[in-house]
Amino acid sequence: MKKITTSIKNNWSLAFLAFLCLAFMAAELINHRFWLSDFEVYYRAAVRLVQGAPLYHVYYEDAYYIYKYSPVAPLFFIPFTIFSLSVSKVVYWIFLTAIIISSFILASKAIDPKRPIRLNNAAFIAAVFVLALHFLRELHLGQVNYLLFTGYVLMCYLYVRGKRELSSVLLAISIFFKPFGLIFIPYLLVKKNYKELVILSVSMICLFFIPLVFYRSWTEFIGLYTGWLNELMIEMGHKQSLLLDGNHTIFSVIARNTPIQFLLTTETASMIYQLILLSVIGILYFFYQKKDQKKNRFIVNNFAFLIALIPLFSFTSENAFCFTGLAVLSILINFKLLTLYERILAIIGFICIGGNFGEIIGQQNSVYLDHISLISFGTIALLVVLY
Repeated sequence: MKKITTSIKNNWSLAFLAFLCLAFMAAELINHRFWLSDFEVYYRAAVRLVQGAPLYHVYYEDAYYIYKYSPVAPLFFIPFTIFSLSVSKVVYWIFLTAIIISSFILASKAIDPKRPIRLNNAAFIAAVFVLALHFLRELHLGQVNYLLFTGYVLMCYLYVRGKRELSSVLLAISIFFKPFGLIFIPYLLVKKNYKELVILSVSMICLFFIPLVFYRSWTEFIGLYTGWLNELMIEMGHKQSLLLDGNHTIFSVIARNTPIQFLLTTETASMIYQLILLSVIGILYFFYQKKDQKKNRFIVNNFAFLIALIPLFSFTSENAFCFTGLAVLSILINFKLLTLYERILAIIGFICIGGNFGEIIGQQNSVYLDHISLISFGTIALLVVLY
């Protein structure tokens, strides 16, 4: 009992984080808002996978529950199916709470392995307030973005510890959830991590064929991936105009706030603009990653930079800005090393990323801040600080 008390005392920030997540669960249950809609999609897909039933174009009473992810992803939700759906939602919430806490610990250990966790309490609390908006929404919806984010942080942790083969396997798994992890491939190429790329490729091939365990005929197996491909085509068809409010990609934010918007009169012009901007970012990052890599924090910042780019590159919801978490933690833990200018810019970035709480600032103000993509400006500010 004394050891537990001492542990909580030394790591009170993590205890607060756990309390916040579990208190939010209690509030959701009391207010009858315990939905975890996205988790329910994966849960139903896992049940159908075990049964060898079709995964795609299956419509339930509520058409919202349509599965559109890879045939491999439900594999990792099979353990939850031993419980009823209502019980599994509670289990998943607790599991995701543990994942969120783990991301803080892994990030700090990757940045400075010798630094005791208790010395990071202040940084952790600050990070909780910056990221709370995002991980609480993740919990409410039962999404996998924070699961992926923690996977990326674990990849970074393994990478700096020299366990790069295992890091590649984790990357392969993440890609079958959402293809965001493809952003790391250029980094592996530039660093000449060819062995890791081979392991990544082999791992992806092995994962690709795992559904054959449940679908014995090649016709059903091919039908699975055909269904997934159709869903991907539908999603890609849901393009949002670069000049539309609420498009949080860096391509849209820059276009909407500069004279560039007047040049984007055709789809071809928009495509050329995006390719040019992508090339500029790629060149800037190429020179950034060439800096001294002897200290952990430089390698971690390389990963943090790439992970934070994910929501700026892909049209997705505000929740995906939880991917800024490693950048937030890295900056906070190394805050004393920053210049005054960098500290001011970092604080502005933190406020932009985590300050849009509709319950606090009002729904009308929240919608306005969402429309102008304030969260994207905050992310760009953190990227400048890292750079």
